[in-house]
Amino acid sequence: MNRSLISFRMKLIMIMLLAISIPVLTTGYFMIDKAEKALLKEKEKKLSSIAKQLDYMLKGTFDNYLDSTGNTMTRAEKISHLNSRLGPLTDMVAADNAGVGVGYYYSDLDAVITYGPSSELGDKIGLSISETHPGRRVLQNGKPLVFTGKQVRGDIMNAMVPLMREHRIIGYVWANELTSDVVAQMRKMERNILLILAVGMLAGMAIALQMANALGGSIDKIIRSIDRIGNDLSYRLPASKGVLGKIPIAINGLMNRLVETKTHTEAMEEQIRRVDRLKALGELAAGMAHEIRNPLTSIKAFSQIAEESMEEGDPNLEYIGIIVKEVERMNGLVEQLLLFGRPSIKKEVEVNVPDLINRSLLLVEYDLRKKGLKVIKQLENIKMFADHNLIQQIIINLLLNAIQAANQGGTLEIRTFAAGNRLGMSFFNTGSYIDNDQKEMIFDPFFTSKEKGMGLGLSVTQNIVHLYNGTICFENVDTGVKFQVEFPGKEIANDESSSSR
Repeated sequence: MNRSLISFRMKLIMIMLLAISIPVLTTGYFMIDKAEKALLKEKEKKLSSIAKQLDYMLKGTFDNYLDSTGNTMTRAEKISHLNSRLGPLTDMVAADNAGVGVGYYYSDLDAVITYGPSSELGDKIGLSISETHPGRRVLQNGKPLVFTGKQVRGDIMNAMVPLMREHRIIGYVWANELTSDVVAQMRKMERNILLILAVGMLAGMAIALQMANALGGSIDKIIRSIDRIGNDLSYRLPASKGVLGKIPIAINGLMNRLVETKTHTEAMEEQIRRVDRLKALGELAAGMAHEIRNPLTSIKAFSQIAEESMEEGDPNLEYIGIIVKEVERMNGLVEQLLLFGRPSIKKEVEVNVPDLINRSLLLVEYDLRKKGLKVIKQLENIKMFADHNLIQQIIINLLLNAIQAANQGGTLEIRTFAAGNRLGMSFFNTGSYIDNDQKEMIFDPFFTSKEKGMGLGLSVTQNIVHLYNGTICFENVDTGVKFQVEFPGKEIANDESSSSR
């Protein structure tokens, strides 16, 4: 086997390994990052909920738990008495939440009243928090706080809630968990994710290498056959299977025509030149088939393996779905490269933009009602030649972005226009401005300032707009934000204008 073919195979294998490894590692990074953030968020929510439960369990003020002789008690006696009354409550809550420490702090006595489970943390009773303790901030501003760092118990994640009674802060309650326990849970989760990714990557690589070997043999066979044709015009390429099957058919058909016209020297030379071109085209198509389609197939296979290993509701399922969908789209482009002499199918049709906006509004009608938004439309009757689905995707993405960003009961204004040699549409929503530090990242993939969503909508929209040589921009105006899309005027077919509300 010649060295050039071996070199080609090695390059192909390296490209395939990179094509599999980079998406897997990137996906793994985002999966771990999202999972860690979700775990920390869940911990904060859980600890805050437990702290609020303690607030609810304290009936009235601490004075309600002191008997009639409370005024004659010393500070230590009051702490001991309150601990005897409230300690069972915190021990009960701590017992229901393993690993969680809970308790009350009384500002008048400037002391820890209870700290459950008392069997482990009872030695903290009566201690005063330091002046730099985050609990001081809670006592001063009356706002709940989740703080991670060294405190009375040690290195903990601590959720603190002020005790408000008759418009006065009488102390605060807390629920905390050791940072080491939280980190241990995160590491366990990371190991599980990395194990799944490793298994998927190894499986993908094994499949990819097997396919590379099989297809490499087919390429070798085709190249040797084409070389033989140079010395024997009567030789015909054997049939081949798979994506390369059309190459022998095309070459054999060409050679049949060459034999029929071999008496004509000029025609013969032209046919030979066509063989050479077809040989180069065959090698190019084979290289494209290996270097693009096979890695994409491996990525899709790995993504589906990863999808099967995920539980229903996993936020990363959306990423996997996007990967599979995009791989299928790219496979469609590779298919066109292998169709010799056949023109690409054009999907451009005449698109009535206002009609498409009205139909898209029906798709997001529930979201509009949920936000209580007033929709104002100023639609000129413009048309353009484009892919109907792509233009609708632009409209839906910008509608959803505006709805999510709008304030409750606000306004959504939609406008289409044609000016000079340009046509466009704009979407304005009332609500908060886009911060200056976010403006540069607004179209970046995976960037989002919302609690939900993966941050792909505006990035996808920008790519589609650029596909049609258009522009997309945004600005903070009046009481909200406006996004505007414009396309070249060669797409315009402008009729009468209309406005509606």
